[in-house]
Amino acid sequence: MELDATAIRALFDELAERLPQSISPQVVVITGGALLALRGIRSATTDIDSISRLSLEVREAAMKVARLRDLDPSWLNNKAQSFTPATFDLATCEIQFATNQLVVLGVSMRDLFLMKLHAARDRDLEDLEQLWAYAAFGSAEETVRAYYLAYPEEMVDEYLADFVRMIAKRSGYL
Repeated sequence: MELDATAIRALFDELAERLPQSISPQVVVITGGALLALRGIRSATTDIDSISRLSLEVREAAMKVARLRDLDPSWLNNKAQSFTPATFDLATCEIQFATNQLVVLGVSMRDLFLMKLHAARDRDLEDLEQLWAYAAFGSAEETVRAYYLAYPEEMVDEYLADFVRMIAKRSGYL
């Protein structure tokens, strides 16, 4: 099922309604296609990726929403956790949705660009091209420096700057 910004917000509304009133507001940090859809950079996605450890209450509420809406049980997941940059700072996130029971934050566009660059799947290339202007890196070299700070365990790729330049050029900004 394709989830556009309207559908994503509706799912967050339903999720918030199903969270116990007795708990403190749950914070979920999203990334990926859902964040791009909410920001108007992409039209839709098929799931909502989080870098947060989802609490038991959030997971149970998400399962109830999945059953009611006939969604994949993993419509809200934390599979993106392994892509979280070492330089991630919660203070750089922006509120995407908020109620008394649920606060959804989106990673910064710079972090999202670095995460997608790290994943480097074929399907990420179009997103990277769209994100280039929003990430506001000054150059390919600056991007590469930020990448290796974000992922310090990665082996140096002598072609990474060329790949980033290609992304910038295809996005129309170089």
